[in-house]
Amino acid sequence: MRNNSLFIGLLFLLILTACHQEGAQPSNTSPPEAYLIINDERIPLTKGGFRWETKHLGSTIVNMTDAASPTQIAEGLEGIVATKEEEAVIMFSDDSEPTVSIYEWHGETRKKRAPLTDYQLHLPAESGRHILEVTAEWPNGEASYIFVVQIP
Repeated sequence: MRNNSLFIGLLFLLILTACHQEGAQPSNTSPPEAYLIINDERIPLTKGGFRWETKHLGSTIVNMTDAASPTQIAEGLEGIVATKEEEAVIMFSDDSEPTVSIYEWHGETRKKRAPLTDYQLHLPAESGRHILEVTAEWPNGEASYIFVVQIP
């Protein structure tokens, strides 16, 4: 009789544990935040669309968003005031090192900028308001980040 009680208790504990795990959510369901470092100032970038896969309890969860175009997103952003060809560094909140590309937007047309070296980029040399997009790719997803630079 004592063995039956022990067996029922263990079975109950096993069921409780399984139910608890079923409700648990994966911890990283979206890409990390991105920042631009200019003169030791950490400036958050605005996340655009992304696709992110997370493995959880033997299945894959895909979180995907669609966003307005970078030019539409930029309408609501204040420009980061910087000097011509100033250097900036891109970094991510989880210290990851994804494959990164930089694009500059002119209306609805985007132009790829020079490749990055060690996540460093030279800001535009021309005066004016510049809309820049950072695209980042990790093994489990990709994301777009937008920022505006104002060169006096």
